Amino acid sequence: ERGGGGEPLYPLTLTVAFAWLSVFSFALSAAVTRWGTLLNLPPSVMGVYVIAVGAQVPDTLQAVAVARRGLGSMAVASAVGSQVINVLVGLGLPWLLSSSAGREVAIKGRSELIDAIWLMYAAVLAYLAVLIAPTAPSWCSRGHARLGRAQGKLLIGCYAGLVALHAVRAQMSADW
Repeated sequence: ERGGGGEPLYPLTLTVAFAWLSVFSFALSAAVTRWGTLLNLPPSVMGVYVIAVGAQVPDTLQAVAVARRGLGSMAVASAVGSQVINVLVGLGLPWLLSSSAGREVAIKGRSELIDAIWLMYAAVLAYLAVLIAPTAPSWCSRGHARLGRAQGKLLIGCYAGLVALHAVRAQMSADW
């Protein structure tokens, strides 16, 4: 709140919030890495699915709230936009800082990561087929596109299939 008595503490509270996020992110990544080791799953599988799903819960709740208010296009744009920021800033900034400090960024489990990238390409194609293609007729007119349960079920089914396929391929691969 502007002009409130706590306004001088805003920089401190922001710094403390980032510190807590760092601590919990470190603890989460350590726990998920250990779970992956116990389940004999490579870190790329655990990162792509376990950590990514946990990170999307707040975005999902926000998208549902916005869509219920009738702003479906905002919900879709938010879902896509958050992923762009995650990839470009979430990976770009740490890599920039690390390489600027003269440290090499090592990527372990490269083959599983490449498999995950191909599976994500498949997910993008599913996104295009399920969401973009049916809404195309409404782009030129003032009509509204409708995305219903069928599209939602199809997208969730695609995601479940991608998870299963990636986990099976990771189990078959022994080089991680």
